[in-house]
Amino acid sequence: MPLLGYSYRFYISLAFTLLIILVGATFSSIFYYQTKDIITDLTSNVFGFTVEETALKTSGLFENAESLVSVIASHEITNTTNKAERKPHFNFLLSSFSKTKNITSAYIAFNDGDFYLVRRLPSKNKRSSFFNAPDETRYVIQVSEKNLDTNSGEYRYYDESLSLISVQSDITYGQFDPRTRHWYQMAMARHQPITADPYVFFTTKEIGTTIAQRSPSSRAVIAADISLTKLTQFLTDFKTTENTKVALLTRGAGMIASVDNTINGHLTKLTPNTPIRLPLLDDKVLKDVLMNREKHQQKNSLVEIDSQGQNWLSMVRNIELPNNIQYTLVIAIPTSELLSEATIMLIKSAIWLTTLLVIFLLLTNKLASKMTKSIYYLVKQTNQIRDFNFKRKFDFRSNVKEVNMLGSAMNQMNATITEFIEMNKLLAEEDDFSKLQSVLLDKTINICEAKAGVLYLIDEDESNLLLPQVTMINNKQFKQHTLIPLRINELPEQIQDGVIDQSLVKLDFKDKDYVAFTHNSGLESVISHLEDKIQNLVLVPLFNRQNSLIGCLTLLMDTELNTHHKAFIQAISSNAALSIETRQLIQSQDELFESFIMLLASAIDGKSSYTAEHCKRVPEIMKLLAQAAHTTDTGPYAEFELTKSSKQAIHVAAWLHDCGKITTPEYVIDKATKLETIYDRLHEVRMRFELIKKETELAFCKRELNGEDPIALATGLKKELKILDEEFLLVAACNQGDIVMDDWTTNQLNKIAKRKWTRTLNDRVGLSHLELARKLRSGTTPNLPVQESLLADKEEHKILRDEGDTSDSYHKLGFNMKQPELLYNRGELYSLMVKRGTLNEEERYKINEHIIQSSLMMDKLNFPKHLKNVPEIACGHHEKMDGSGYPKGLTADEMSPLAKMMAIADIFEALTSDDRPYKKPNTLSQSLEIMSRMRDQKHIDAELFDLFVENGVYKEYAVKYLDEKQIDSIQPEKFLSEKGKIHYFNIASRYTS
Repeated sequence: MPLLGYSYRFYISLAFTLLIILVGATFSSIFYYQTKDIITDLTSNVFGFTVEETALKTSGLFENAESLVSVIASHEITNTTNKAERKPHFNFLLSSFSKTKNITSAYIAFNDGDFYLVRRLPSKNKRSSFFNAPDETRYVIQVSEKNLDTNSGEYRYYDESLSLISVQSDITYGQFDPRTRHWYQMAMARHQPITADPYVFFTTKEIGTTIAQRSPSSRAVIAADISLTKLTQFLTDFKTTENTKVALLTRGAGMIASVDNTINGHLTKLTPNTPIRLPLLDDKVLKDVLMNREKHQQKNSLVEIDSQGQNWLSMVRNIELPNNIQYTLVIAIPTSELLSEATIMLIKSAIWLTTLLVIFLLLTNKLASKMTKSIYYLVKQTNQIRDFNFKRKFDFRSNVKEVNMLGSAMNQMNATITEFIEMNKLLAEEDDFSKLQSVLLDKTINICEAKAGVLYLIDEDESNLLLPQVTMINNKQFKQHTLIPLRINELPEQIQDGVIDQSLVKLDFKDKDYVAFTHNSGLESVISHLEDKIQNLVLVPLFNRQNSLIGCLTLLMDTELNTHHKAFIQAISSNAALSIETRQLIQSQDELFESFIMLLASAIDGKSSYTAEHCKRVPEIMKLLAQAAHTTDTGPYAEFELTKSSKQAIHVAAWLHDCGKITTPEYVIDKATKLETIYDRLHEVRMRFELIKKETELAFCKRELNGEDPIALATGLKKELKILDEEFLLVAACNQGDIVMDDWTTNQLNKIAKRKWTRTLNDRVGLSHLELARKLRSGTTPNLPVQESLLADKEEHKILRDEGDTSDSYHKLGFNMKQPELLYNRGELYSLMVKRGTLNEEERYKINEHIIQSSLMMDKLNFPKHLKNVPEIACGHHEKMDGSGYPKGLTADEMSPLAKMMAIADIFEALTSDDRPYKKPNTLSQSLEIMSRMRDQKHIDAELFDLFVENGVYKEYAVKYLDEKQIDSIQPEKFLSEKGKIHYFNIASRYTS
C-alpha cells in the first residue's frame, strides 16, 4: 500500500527567523561602522587642535628663555673683567630671573672661566637635597671663579625679597669650568642664540634644554635652562582613554615627556656616575607606531595598527619650535576603549534583536507545532538509535509523505544495526577460535534467513585448498557430514570468477554448476537433512585486508535472493572476514609469544645439564598450588580466584622466572666443588714439567744416597707420604659443598696452605693478555726457582669489576642486594674456606644477580594489560615474608599471592631435584621438613604452605616427576602450622563422621 501524505517544503518560522536576523544584523553593522567613523574623525580633529595648542605653549617656554638671555646679554655685566666689577650686578641677575616663569636657571659664563648661575629654589625638598640652604631661601647664586693660584666657589642664598641671607663656600664647585660645556662652545661659534638638544639636568634630574647666546663683546655666554616637565601636563590633554599612550620625542628618539611614569622611573635610577642622557623610547606599541610613520604622513588622521595582540588608533605629528627645533608627538589609543560606546550600542542592538527574535519564535512555534509533531517524534526515535536503543519501532503516521518514508527506512536501519551489533558483540566476546567460527556461521545464517551454511578456510600449508570448518543446519551444528575439501582451481568456472572478482556468486538449483558443486563438495548430504527445498546456493569469498583469500561462506537458501539480501550478505561477509582475520592474527601472535617463551626457557635449561628441567617443572608446581588456592573456601585465600588472565600470567611468569640466568656464567651455575672454575690449562702443563724435573732430581739423589741405610729412609719417606695423603684427603673433603667448615678444619687448612713447593718455570709466558695483566698486579717477576705456597690467595685470583659496574644503578631501581667489591675471587684458600656449599660470596652474588637480570629483561617486554603483573610474579620467588629476601627485600604485605606461590614452587623443585651437582636429591619428607622450617622462619607464606600440604600438591607432582626412591611415607599434619592443623583435622572429621 503506497504511503499517503503531502510534501513538507516550507518552514515559516525558519524563514522569518533568518529574515529578522539578517535585517537586524545589517542595520546594527551599518550603525556601528558609521559611529566608528564619526568618533575616529572627531578624535583626529580634536588631536589636531591640541597639537597646535601644545606647539604654541612649548614655543612660549622657549621665547621666555630667549628674552631673558637677550636682556642679560645686552647688560653691561657682560663687559666686566673681574669679580669686583661683576658682583654689583647680582641684583640685576636676581631681578631679571625672578620675573620669569618655567625657567630653571640662568647663568653667565665668561671667557676667563668665571661662572655665575642663579637658580630658583621654590620647594623645601630642593633646598635641603641639593644645596643645604636655609629654609627661607628662595634663590641661590652659584659662583665659580678662577684665580691665578686657586679656584673658589660659593653659594649665595637670597629670600623672596631678593635680600642676601648667607654665603656658603664650596671649593669643589670652584673647579667647574663652563668653557668645556657644549652649550658654551656652540654659542661662541654662532652670532645667533642656540638651543641645545634636550638632556637630563645633573642637579635636579629633570629633563630640559639650554638656550644660550654670545654677548656682543664675545667676553661671555649667557644661557638659561628650561625644564620640559611642563610638557607632561600638556600631553595629558591627549589621554582620551585609560590606556592611551602618548610620548614626546627628540629627533634621536629620546623621550622628553610621556603621560605615564616611564621617564620618572628612569630618572630615579640615575646615580652620580650614570651618563646624563635622555631615556630612549621602550614602549613596544609606540615603537610600532613609529614603524608606520609613512602611513601617518600620507593620511592626516588616525591610523589603525595591530600591536601586542591589540588594535590601536595612532597618530604621529611633528612640533616645530624656534631655532630649527623639532619634536615628534606619538599617540596610540586602544580601539576597543575609544569605541567602547559604539560597542555598547551594538550590544544593545543585539539584545533588542534577540528579544524580538524570541518573541517571534514563540509565536511561530505555536503555529508550526502541529505541523512538526511528526518530525519531533521521528527525532526522538533517531536519538534512541543514536543511544543504541533499538527496542522501539517507528509506528507514527504523519500527514507528510516524506516523514512516513523516512520512518519506514529507519525501521529497516534499526533492524539491520541491531543484527550487526548483536553479531559483533558475540564475536568480540568469544576468545576460542573454533567457537567463534560456529557463532559467525550461525549468526550469518539467521541474518540472511538461510536454512544451512558451511564455513571454509584456506589451508595454511596449501593456499589452493579450502577446508570445511563448521556446518550449521537450522541453528544446530551438523557434525555427521562428509564434506570434501575444495580445490579452487577445480571449482566451477562461475565460482572461480567470483573469487577473482571478490564478488558474491549465486547458483540456482536448476543450474548445472549447482548440481556439480553440491555433488563434488559433499553438500548433498547436508541438503538431504533439510525439509525445505533449496532454491539458491550463495557462495561468498572472504578476503583479508591484504586482499588475500582466507575462506568462503556457503549459504543454502529456500527463497530467491533479492538485491537487499545480496548487499546485506556482502556486508556481513566483510565483517566475517575481518573477524576471522583478527582472530587468526591474535592466535598466531599468542603462538609466537608462547614459542619465544619456550625458546628462552629451553635455552636456560639447555645451558646447564644440572638444571635442565627446572624451567619446565616449576610451572607445574605453580599451577597445582594456584588451583589449590582457587578451590579453598576458608582462610586468607578463600577469595582468591583463578581467572583465565591469571592462568596465563602464571604460565608466562613460571616459565620465565629464571630468564636472567641466561646472563649467568655457566661454570658458576654448574659449580660442583669449591675449587672448580674455568682456567688456563697451561698451569697443569707447567706443573707436570715441575714434577718431571723433581723426579729427575730424586733419581740422582737416590744414586748419591746409596751409601745410607735404606730402611731408615724408607720409614721416614713412608711417614711423610702418609701425612701428605691425609692432608690431601682433607683438602679434597673441604672441596666438597656438603661439609661444614668448623674451626679445627679451618686451622688445618691454614697449616697445610703453608707447605712450600719449588717452581722453576716462568708462570707468565703463554698467557692471555687479561690473565697476564692480573699476574702483573702482584709485582715484579721473582727469580727462579721460587718457593710457592701449596694453597694461596694471590692478587691474580681477584677479578676486578668494570668501572661502570656499581651497585648504584641497581639501587636506583629498587634492588637492595649488597654487591661484593670484586667480580670474582678465585683464591684457593678463600674458596676452600666457604662455610657451606661450593659458592663463595662473589659467586653467590653472581647467581643471585640472575633475578635482577630477569627483572630488567622483563621490564623491556611490553606486556599487555592482563599480563602486567608477570615481572612481579616471576621476580619475587627469592623474596621472603620477613623482608630479608632479595632482590628488593619485599615483605609479605608487599607481595602478591602469585609471587608467594612462585617462591614455594621454586624452592620445592630445587629441594627435590636430582640433577644438582652440589647436593643429593631430598625425599618428600626431607623437603617438607626443610620448607616447614622456612615457614617458621617467615621465609615462605605459612597459609600457602598449608594449602600446599593439605591439598597434596607435593604428592601429585612427585608421582609425575620424582624418582620412586624420593617418594616416602608422609604424615601431612606433621608439616602444617598450628592453624593448618586445626583446619586439617576439621576437614578430616567431616569425612569420618
